[in-house]
Amino acid sequence: MKHPLPTGEGIRIRALARAVVPLAALLPLTACGVGENICTLRDSPSGVGVSVAPEFAPEAAEAELVACWDGRCHSGGMPLQKELREAAQPSEPPTAWPGFAMMDGLPEDGKKIRVRLVLKDERGTPLLDDEVMVVTELTYPNGRECSPGGPQAHVKVTKDGKLTAL
Repeated sequence: MKHPLPTGEGIRIRALARAVVPLAALLPLTACGVGENICTLRDSPSGVGVSVAPEFAPEAAEAELVACWDGRCHSGGMPLQKELREAAQPSEPPTAWPGFAMMDGLPEDGKKIRVRLVLKDERGTPLLDDEVMVVTELTYPNGRECSPGGPQAHVKVTKDGKLTAL
C-alpha cells in the first residue's frame, strides 16, 4: 500500500520541522557562552618591561638588565627599539624604545625584586648604571576571568637618568 503524498498542512509542518530541529540542536551550544568570558590561548611572557624618557634615549645603543630575587640574579637580553611611543595619559610625556627582558621563573604576583639596568652608548661607555626595587604583578591577557599569564615588572628611566619603578 502506498502512502499518499502529503499536501497542504502536512507539507508545511514537515518543512517547519526540518528547519527548526537542526536549529534547536544548536541552542545548547550557543547558551554555553552567554555571559561568560571566552579564554583564548593568548599568553603573556614573564619579564621586566623598560621604558626610557625620550630626552635620555638618543644616546643609548645597548642595554643590559639584571633582576635579582631569592638570593639569585638573572640577566635578560633586551633589544632596543628606537621608536617614540605616545603616552597613555595626556599628562605623561611620551617614552622612547620600550624594551622587554624576558625572564623565566620571575616570582609570582606581589614579590619584590631588585632590577639593575645598564645603558651604554655606541662606544660601550655606560650612560646609566642604576638599580631599583620593583614589585612583580601577574598579567591577564584574556581578562581576570581567565588564567593569568606570566608575572611582569616595569621600570622607567626618567629624563634625568634615574631608574624608577612603575
